[in-house]
Amino acid sequence: MRKLYSLFGAAALAFASFTASADATVTIYSSNYLYLKVYEGTDNTGTPVPLTSYSTEVTISGDELYMETSNSGWGDPYYFTAVRITPDNDEDQDKTTIKLAREKESCTMTGVVDGYINVQLNQGRKVTVNVDDPELIKVGTSSYNASNADLVEGPNTIVIGTYDGFYMAAATDEWLLTKATRTPAGGEPQDLTISKFTSVNVYSYQVSNGDVYDYELTHIDDLEIPEFQIRVDNPEKVSVQVDYNSKTLEPNTWTTFQALDGTARVTVRFTGDGYQVTNNGVPVTPSYGSYEITAKGGDMIDVQYNFPEVYSTVSVSFADPAGAAGLTAIKYLDEDVDFSEPFQVQNGRKIQYYVNTDDFKFNSVTANGEDITPGYFYKYEDLQINEDTELVFDLEPYPVMTATIKCENFDGLVLKKDDTEIEVTGEETVVTFTEKSRTYSVGPRSGYVFHSAVISGENRDEEFEIGPNSAYALADGDVVTVDITKLDRSNTLVLYLDDIEYFNSSWYYDFNFVTALGEELAGTFKNGYNFIKFDNAEVPLKKVYFYPSSYKTVLLNGEPLEGGSEGSWGGMTYNNVEIADGDVLKMYVRSTPQIKTLTVNADDDAEFVVEQDYATVVDHSMPIEAHNGTHLHIVPTNAEAPVKVYLQGAAQTLAEGDEENLGTELTADENGKFLIELNDHASVVVKKDDSSSISSVVVDGTAVNSDVYTVDGVLVMRNASAKDVEALPAGFYIVGTQKIIKK
Repeated sequence: MRKLYSLFGAAALAFASFTASADATVTIYSSNYLYLKVYEGTDNTGTPVPLTSYSTEVTISGDELYMETSNSGWGDPYYFTAVRITPDNDEDQDKTTIKLAREKESCTMTGVVDGYINVQLNQGRKVTVNVDDPELIKVGTSSYNASNADLVEGPNTIVIGTYDGFYMAAATDEWLLTKATRTPAGGEPQDLTISKFTSVNVYSYQVSNGDVYDYELTHIDDLEIPEFQIRVDNPEKVSVQVDYNSKTLEPNTWTTFQALDGTARVTVRFTGDGYQVTNNGVPVTPSYGSYEITAKGGDMIDVQYNFPEVYSTVSVSFADPAGAAGLTAIKYLDEDVDFSEPFQVQNGRKIQYYVNTDDFKFNSVTANGEDITPGYFYKYEDLQINEDTELVFDLEPYPVMTATIKCENFDGLVLKKDDTEIEVTGEETVVTFTEKSRTYSVGPRSGYVFHSAVISGENRDEEFEIGPNSAYALADGDVVTVDITKLDRSNTLVLYLDDIEYFNSSWYYDFNFVTALGEELAGTFKNGYNFIKFDNAEVPLKKVYFYPSSYKTVLLNGEPLEGGSEGSWGGMTYNNVEIADGDVLKMYVRSTPQIKTLTVNADDDAEFVVEQDYATVVDHSMPIEAHNGTHLHIVPTNAEAPVKVYLQGAAQTLAEGDEENLGTELTADENGKFLIELNDHASVVVKKDDSSSISSVVVDGTAVNSDVYTVDGVLVMRNASAKDVEALPAGFYIVGTQKIIKK
């Protein structure tokens, strides 16, 4: 079928009478500009305004334009079917008008103002409409431009565009369109379909050159129209539409409506739960909460939202007592009811019954002997009660089957039936199920690694493996042996991040690690150094990613990490990243790292090493190069030969024997290490601590009755005896007022 077109508002010819104005600049739009001639003034004298494309800007002296068609001689002639000006100035918008196009091959526009003119030309078709009274009929190419402004009594020639339809309608509510015909050239009259006695619409493919249209109008008082009535008890809770038009009704009052086409479409919807809708006393069944009625003459549609103060008794029994457990609940007004004995329900209201179809076969349910078994049942069903009702459920228990789940490390096992987790009580867990609900899955908890799950059993020909968290239907007597081990996270990855808070600031930003086991590690990180404990089973990392970011420097053990791919909006993703115990991963995702140096100046007798990134001892005989933010530690190596550490800026120099200009003295941490955070070039001086009063103490075995502290002032024990002191681990302590070394 050809595509049908019906002309909207711009499909009619615009004739405008405008007040005179100064020169006007307009843009003339026309898809058929090759067949259009435009002249300044009100006739075709003078030189035509050149039209060079679909849109041509022209400036005219004055405010008048004359346009005419220029046919090529091929096919039907062109006609003006729309000419409309759209002014630039909002104050001139009321000067745009649309009128129906008649037999027009020219058009004069006066009062032209700045803006644009849309000219529509069509190889139009001419039809004739015979008009009895121009005041009573409207004619147009669509309902939007139907008008009687230009109609005259007798034959009227109408130009219809190539893809336009044709429309006639009664001009007033007092007159009804009772007949309409189309007579093709050389053919017989054909009756047209009239909608609601008001209008007739002829589509484009039904229109031909030379068609003649006739009609008949009948006064509304002279026509018998079928009528029907509607009554609503609570209009505030009910919406009523007649032929898709909303109606406002008075409560408990019969209102008459006309079925203009012999029938009318009535739609009733309730706000919330209502009682019923009847047509001629017969209840109407709703569909998706809506009552749809095709009303005919004489119909009485009674809409009752309010429930009557009448109650019915509902009783429940079972065809087989063994099936009673399958009816899990009956609800009335959203409350559970005790259905072991009869209960009361207000007429018209609904109850909901719930059946456990996993463990019971739902054979049937009857109400007063009538089968009301739903064709499809899911969890529950609504049932409206209008009389005393005896419900009989035929529910048949499915045979119960069992299977055994075995797992030595059961604390790490996740056992699910469908989506519900089942408690695992020990190395062997017995589960029960029926043929309708026997899908289980096994998987590991976080901190455990899944190795295998093997299903065997008396009803299996051979054993087979299933994957983690993969659902599988068990059979009676199955044994599922699951091998899960706890992760040994004894390996350490040192991770440095320059600004993790950036990624925590909005949902748009993202940062994460995903292990080989599919676990995400994000949420445990902080700015600076992080220490990630991992098992070899979690390597390689499936994914390391941050998104988005304009900085993308990622270093593994000081070298750029290979294999990254840049996202379309920034950020980076690294897949299958191999890491080992003691590796250092540095991620500069919000800044560009710079190399800084630390120079170590030390006494020959100072015993220490330099530790970098908490992981590696580095050679300090030459300046140490590292990226900004790196942590370096001076670590004493002889407990009997402590050291002092002084930090100097890059420009400071040490004068021999000048103890006052050594720099800032650093304090050791609880592990006896001295921290340098390398954010700029710097140097340190390491000297043996000859001033220390720490000495070996011989304990004679008698109680010293003193408190014991670390050198940082942390209390170790109170009122310690000599035996307690002897039992202390190796290290530095203060016993009473004396510093000691415990070897």
